[in-house]
Amino acid sequence: MTKYGFLSVVLMLVGMPVFAGDAGSDGCLQAWDFGRLLVADTVSKRTAVIEGKCTVENTPLPALRFDGKSTRITVPGITAADMPQRAITVEACVELEAPLRWGGLMGYFQDNGQYERGWILGYTHDHFTFAVATPGRRLTYLQADAPAVMGRWYHVAGVYDGSVMRLYVNGRLAGESKAQKGDIAYPPKAYFTIGGYRDDDENYHFKGCMSSPRLYAKALDAATLREHVHSLEDVLLLPVSFACPPLVSFPRRGTVRIAWSLAKAGEAMVETRIGEAPWKQGKWSAAATDHRVELSDLRPNTEYAFRIRARQGAEECVSPAFSFDTTFDANPPNLAASTGPPGPEDVLAQQLAGELVLPKGICLIYGVTDARLALAFARHSSYRVIGFSEDADVVRTSREMLRRAGAYGTRVTVHHVDSLAALPIPSGIGDLVLSERMLAGDVRGTAAELYRLVRPGGGRAYLAMPRGGKPAPLPRLQAWFSKDGIDATFREAKNHVVASLTRPALPGAGSWTHQYGDAGNTANSHDSLLGAAGTGDLRVQWLGRPGGDFGIDRNPRMPAPLTVNGILFHQGMNRIAALNAFNGTILWDLELPDLRRVNMPRDASNWCADKDNLYVAMANTCVQLQATTGEKKRLFMAPKTASVPVPEWGLVMRSDTMLFGTSVAPGAHFTEYWGRAAWYDAKDGPNAAKVCSTVLFAYDLATPAAAVAWKRPGIAIIDGT
Repeated sequence: MTKYGFLSVVLMLVGMPVFAGDAGSDGCLQAWDFGRLLVADTVSKRTAVIEGKCTVENTPLPALRFDGKSTRITVPGITAADMPQRAITVEACVELEAPLRWGGLMGYFQDNGQYERGWILGYTHDHFTFAVATPGRRLTYLQADAPAVMGRWYHVAGVYDGSVMRLYVNGRLAGESKAQKGDIAYPPKAYFTIGGYRDDDENYHFKGCMSSPRLYAKALDAATLREHVHSLEDVLLLPVSFACPPLVSFPRRGTVRIAWSLAKAGEAMVETRIGEAPWKQGKWSAAATDHRVELSDLRPNTEYAFRIRARQGAEECVSPAFSFDTTFDANPPNLAASTGPPGPEDVLAQQLAGELVLPKGICLIYGVTDARLALAFARHSSYRVIGFSEDADVVRTSREMLRRAGAYGTRVTVHHVDSLAALPIPSGIGDLVLSERMLAGDVRGTAAELYRLVRPGGGRAYLAMPRGGKPAPLPRLQAWFSKDGIDATFREAKNHVVASLTRPALPGAGSWTHQYGDAGNTANSHDSLLGAAGTGDLRVQWLGRPGGDFGIDRNPRMPAPLTVNGILFHQGMNRIAALNAFNGTILWDLELPDLRRVNMPRDASNWCADKDNLYVAMANTCVQLQATTGEKKRLFMAPKTASVPVPEWGLVMRSDTMLFGTSVAPGAHFTEYWGRAAWYDAKDGPNAAKVCSTVLFAYDLATPAAAVAWKRPGIAIIDGT
């Protein structure tokens, strides 16, 4: 910041200003830049004289500070002939520091009793105003419909097109009048003043900051003014206050769903862009607290920036820029719908797709005849389908049909095997196991092998055989299962006999629901490992996504993965993936801009889980997500206290019916992940500091409203413990 104590200095215009009759292509007559104050006797043909003390500031905008007592800018030698004659736009970015009855920002006018001529952009008390006079009519003062907040930046623009006056605040139309018509009526003599309300008998000084005043001999339209505002929105608009920050999911291939909750109900929209392209606006939604928007036809493997705009009455807010990356869209490619009449395989596939517990997974076809069932199930679900056949000709013709349908290799594969009784694949990888052979009336393989393929903890086998024929299908199915001692449920439908089973969880299976095992930090999953005594008794179950670029390098020590009820939760760079622990399918993934937390040896993890839910702490909110789908269920806010009026959520733990949390001061968590600041092996200094909470609280999850059960302020808890 540079200060000048001169009684009178000279401010240079950016470039050579043009005046009436010689305006630029955009109609601009004057464009002032206060970021560079040059002291000189004279500069060019036109000079602006600063009277009194002045201060140049460069943050958040290049601006001139007016002291409200002596500072004022005048441009000598300007006459009415140099002013816009009919259409006019006058704009500036300003920060008011004190209300004033007669406040002026920029003007050329006389307001002396009954004699009123010219124009002025200003403010009355705490409302921005714009006034214009035309022949035979006094100045009409158009006032903004909402007050300005002292100490906050605004973009203000007054526009007159010869018949309508308009006043814009931050690009929003804040007032309109048709009280004037025709050319602007000017006085024979006036002061062209920036930063004051000055005529022959009045002299009121503006107190505050001003940046980039502009004068146009043209009525700029609303779209142009919004463009002027967009580049300044980080300064001009308040940040959006979220109850739950944005959660970005991928419901379908090429589509993202952005969901968020506002702290106060209001209209909202999503803006997106790629790289440095202009922001692309969406549509305003109706006023509400919870909002959800879907964006379709997105480019693959592309990082998008997005931000949330919200309107609450006359107030418009904007969030920081967030991002999502379609590289992590784990949905399978879409398939074209069938064009022919539905066959029995379509009816069965549609029925089973509607009964699925997991949104994505692997369907195994235990015995393929022509792969039509595999294709139908892929079309009706988001599952990957893998079929097996002992007949090489069936495999060849099935692959050809699937290729023509655009499904082979991306959604469906068919493998030739020596025997269905011993498939060369790991156990328990099938979320759903079907048989096309049995649907055709042919029983192959063994019930023991089929059972081995079904995922433990909820995986299903569903085998349908046509009714009629000899031997009778029901006894055949019953005998097939009974031979291997496999329990199944049998029923007779209209056209089929059905055998089905659901496999329970593995005996002795454990879980890892918190950073150190459980809420008691026992570092024990209580898993029997099915009797395995060493690594030689284990084998790889699957390899695959999400891959290395999903997360952060190991050095910053992110929160540990969690696993419970057959689902593995993995945390990456501001994102989460829920994976099927038995086959690696990404059930859902979310991009969460406020998620990141690192340096676990000195902080607490930001998540925990139970058998049905995942609890994720971000900023001052903990969001409860459905474990199988990632859908938001409930929000829990860190309670405010006198010691922590703006809390962030610290540790999060789940035990019995209680959800426990702590409050830390904003900015207490470690978030750096790159460079020296993220090297957390230090034994002293800021990187070795422990994160400490000062409030302990609990929510009772058994109550419908999930209210705070109790809180204990005024304590000290090292979060890592």
